[in-house]
Amino acid sequence: MNSQRHGKNNSPRSNKGSTAIELGAAALIMISLVAFGLNIGIAMIGYTMNDRACRDAARAAAQAATTTEATTRASRILASYRGSSPLFKQLQLSQVTYTDFGGTPPDGVAPFVTVTTVAESDVPCAVNVFGKNVFGDRMQFRRSYTFPIVKLTVPLGS
Repeated sequence: MNSQRHGKNNSPRSNKGSTAIELGAAALIMISLVAFGLNIGIAMIGYTMNDRACRDAARAAAQAATTTEATTRASRILASYRGSSPLFKQLQLSQVTYTDFGGTPPDGVAPFVTVTTVAESDVPCAVNVFGKNVFGDRMQFRRSYTFPIVKLTVPLGS
């Protein structure tokens, strides 16, 4: 009677060991997925923040009459974004290209300004795959916007 009860498929041993191994493997996978999701979330927030800051800086630069004024206006806008999130270590103005064609643009071409910003953030959870760090130590986001220059020139006297 005992031989029927303890056949090949029904071992008298406990399944506690295999359960612990399965639970450990599942926990490892879940922790990795949570870490990966956290990094992706930070990346999405970083991209969105840099996109918004660059767009606002380019809009402000488009209201300027000179390259120096455009750079100053863009820098002021970025300064207002720098303290808005503790996640980001650097948010900087990379480049301002002010193209006004010396005040006389060619036919069919509007003067424009291009602003490029760079934001950096620390990686909150290092994800290593086969000994290689997937995200590196920092994430960097670069964005450029181009807007037409909005300055108005009114001829004096008519």
